[in-house]
Amino acid sequence: MTPLNLIKSEFFNEFDYDLDHIANAYQEPIMQAHKATEMLDERIKQLCKWLKKHKFDTVQEEIYFFKEQKPKIIAKLIYYKDILAFETSMPSVKKEKLAHCEKLLNKIHQYQYNNKEFYQYYRSKLSFKDEEYYVRSNRKGSPYEDWYLMNYNKRLCTSHDYKVAILIGYDLLTIYVEDKIEQLHLANKSSQTMKSNLKWTATDYDFTEIVYGLHHKNSINNGDATISEIATALGRALNIKVDIKKIYRDYIGIKERKSDETKFITSMAKNLKEQIEIEVNKKKK
Repeated sequence: MTPLNLIKSEFFNEFDYDLDHIANAYQEPIMQAHKATEMLDERIKQLCKWLKKHKFDTVQEEIYFFKEQKPKIIAKLIYYKDILAFETSMPSVKKEKLAHCEKLLNKIHQYQYNNKEFYQYYRSKLSFKDEEYYVRSNRKGSPYEDWYLMNYNKRLCTSHDYKVAILIGYDLLTIYVEDKIEQLHLANKSSQTMKSNLKWTATDYDFTEIVYGLHHKNSINNGDATISEIATALGRALNIKVDIKKIYRDYIGIKERKSDETKFITSMAKNLKEQIEIEVNKKKK
């Protein structure tokens, strides 16, 4: 059995088993994250010790390790460390809890937007740049980029394996935070009734544009209203069954548009201007 196969068949299986054991043994999020982080730190030290001495037989083996294997374990460390920071700084007031959740989601969305080109490459399962991204000898860039600060040793990382780990970790974290928001809303959901006869007839993406547009314009409560509060209120008024998770995911899709990210709002402004011109011209006649 080669060292790579040993890592693949034993190390990662044992790692997944231990994480499952921790999740079952500790239900409270802070303790679970604390125990998982301790375990992951130790396992990553073992992995790095092996990696310092190991020489891959082929370029394909090296790409596979740095694209598929290593990022998965680093992603879990990122995930649990962020949960630990998130939960230990959670406010006690409900409204502040929602804002706390959305602050983290905005951080995630901003990072994804800043790395949009690479993430589109990764999610599309492309491979034409794999040797540049996942082979250590082809690493480019400053020694102070995130991959270097995380790994400290040029034999332990490539230019993009840490970015993959962040992508995976942030995907897991987004689900965790969205679930937290949904739990916070469930407490008041039974008291919410739909009294309006109005109905939203545009698309879900268009609705998301309006929600985020109002939020970033600070048009409601002088900017203190959260995304979930605005979406829920508009949803009640327009008879929409609001799925907060979908709102956040649609926003990611909006930011990944290749042209005119705010096409609904742009179209709405254009239509309004045209109508104003029509009405003004009628008065002049």
